[in-house]
Amino acid sequence: MTDIDVLIVGAGPAGLTMACDLRRRGIACRIVDTNLAPFRGSKGKGIQPRTQEILEDLGALGALLSVAGPYPTVRVHHPDGRTEDRAFAERIEPTAAIPYPNLVLSPQWWTEEVLVRRLAELGGTVERGTTLQGLEQHRDHVLVQLDGVRGPETIEARYLVAADGGRSRVRKTLGVRFDGHAPASPKILFGDVDAPGTDPGVWHQWPVEGGVAGLCPLPGGGQFQLMLPLLKDDVVELSEAGVSRLFRTRVGAGVEVCSPTWLSLYKPQLRVASHFRVGRTFLVGDAAHVHPPMGGQGLNTSVQDAYNLGWKLATVLAGGPAELLQSYEDERRTVALDVLVMTQRLADDAVRRGPDGLRRGREQQQLDLHYRRSALSVGDRTGAAVVNAGDRAPDCVYVAEDGRARRLFEDLIGGHHTLLVFGEGAALPAHPDVRVIRHDPGGPVADAFGADDDTAILIRPDGYVGVRAGLGEGHLWDRYLGTATARLGGEEGPCAAT
Repeated sequence: MTDIDVLIVGAGPAGLTMACDLRRRGIACRIVDTNLAPFRGSKGKGIQPRTQEILEDLGALGALLSVAGPYPTVRVHHPDGRTEDRAFAERIEPTAAIPYPNLVLSPQWWTEEVLVRRLAELGGTVERGTTLQGLEQHRDHVLVQLDGVRGPETIEARYLVAADGGRSRVRKTLGVRFDGHAPASPKILFGDVDAPGTDPGVWHQWPVEGGVAGLCPLPGGGQFQLMLPLLKDDVVELSEAGVSRLFRTRVGAGVEVCSPTWLSLYKPQLRVASHFRVGRTFLVGDAAHVHPPMGGQGLNTSVQDAYNLGWKLATVLAGGPAELLQSYEDERRTVALDVLVMTQRLADDAVRRGPDGLRRGREQQQLDLHYRRSALSVGDRTGAAVVNAGDRAPDCVYVAEDGRARRLFEDLIGGHHTLLVFGEGAALPAHPDVRVIRHDPGGPVADAFGADDDTAILIRPDGYVGVRAGLGEGHLWDRYLGTATARLGGEEGPCAAT
């Protein structure tokens, strides 16, 4: 008998998302982190629309938005003394299909705190001051050596999830290559600082050699996130006096920064792991891919990694076929490679075009991310349909049987498969892992998916369409259900719940 179903190493956004997702499914998991205290910097501060949808499903979005808010107006300070106010991104009104269309500003420390609180509500906790010392992979478990506040221990876990960052000890122990390079982009100084006399209602940006210097006001504390691209000859002293002097030198007199609570030198990297899975160990987040910070992709891509893997681990632990787990690498490594290309382009734009190169739009929101090429996407995935197999399922509003207006996303909350059947056609075989909901073929849900009375849509637990097919195409339904659902005689036995 193994000690735990899943051991998660690293309590950043990816690890915490994984822990929350597994705990709500009744999976016995532990999450450990080397650091004795939570991270307190702003770091990845942009929460994209798709991540907001994930946090809603996990029951954490309301808490996040109690502090997080919209991005402020950008004020560009030109070298000739002119100032120009502009929107960082086009402000978009919510629709039935996209309830959260805008990027929100949340310091990373707050995003992590919200997830820690949600984990506690689900009965979990982060074991801090605990370091992975080694691991051995076996046919049916991973043997892991830990050293924590209670001393050394060896545990058996059915699966290990490495969420331990760009310098991942797990990845290095496994010998997985971290392919890529450090681009020619300059190092960047980041920090959380006070800026007395600086308007806290706007994001201040100064075109400087090498890109853009900035002071972005942070919600919840009155601080600013400082960003400063460094020149090759810059000597950086990570102290209040050193950072204040350097910022004043680069930006000009009249701008003072002080009282830093977090400072970091960042060298952009473009790297992706050669494998996201080795045996029973999986890499998520920065342990699997790192890239420039432009575009607000790092934290969000990491959360999506965990959200993609969580339901698959739970399915296999509940008796589903072990082959399902290979789809994690197949789907997410493809996404990571695309993100590397995009963020490098954005980083180059910031150097070449200054503040004009920092504007953001639909491409960064991750709403158009799809898995149409995945083996799990069955049926119509050509791109011809309104919503194809492999696409994100849109939200929509419909009138439920009780006469109340209801959102489709309400039906998806809980981590199950959801089958949308339109009309009164032949019923598909019942399956214990699938919640079936019938809709009017002329109603708003059918319109949102472009469906008719011979269409059924099966939505995966992570909100992507697994099957789009006709009711009579039984072989397609059997193929998906046999690959991606539990209690069908898989290699794993029932999971041990806590």
